[in-house]
Amino acid sequence: MSRTLLLALLVLSLLVGFCRPAGSYDLGLHLRLGEEISLSVDIPRSDAHSYTAEGAPFQAHEWLCQLLFRAVPRSGGMAGISLLAAVAAAAAFLLLLPALGADRRIAILILLWIVPLAGAHFGARPHVLGWLMLTLLLLGCARGWRWSLPLLLALWANLHGSFLLGALWGSLHFLERFTSSRRRGELGWALACLAAPLANPYG
Repeated sequence: MSRTLLLALLVLSLLVGFCRPAGSYDLGLHLRLGEEISLSVDIPRSDAHSYTAEGAPFQAHEWLCQLLFRAVPRSGGMAGISLLAAVAAAAAFLLLLPALGADRRIAILILLWIVPLAGAHFGARPHVLGWLMLTLLLLGCARGWRWSLPLLLALWANLHGSFLLGALWGSLHFLERFTSSRRRGELGWALACLAAPLANPYG
């Protein structure tokens, strides 16, 4: 089977597998918070949506994703949110191919096998954008795009809480480079990866 046909099958299976009705249990809260942020031009700092914890300190650490999810229905409806999540998830899986650096035919076959197994986690939720950020981070590490990693982590910290995994991965990547090269600049990049997520409204 040719590589082009395998890639076409992968793209098709990803889009079909990921494009599901936007019906996750917490999507309503994400849309509501996105609406409140867009109207107040501020982020929430106290809980206004819990019966038992109203007024308690609250951090909308996915605020940028919530704004994005809120903007999409205005032009594409709820189907637009499903399509956005499907495209982001498909891109995350497709970009894994160059990030892993493995034989593409083998990688594509593995991904075709993994996609159905991961079906329970598909859906229009912020963690799907976290997948894309992780893949971009791995790609940046593999290609040596060191300047992009702190910028990516700063964006990631405002999209989904999984940025902690990215900050750890990025810093360890540069620490490993420091141990092999003894160049102090690598330590600076490691610290930049740890500090970059602080570029969020909560600090």
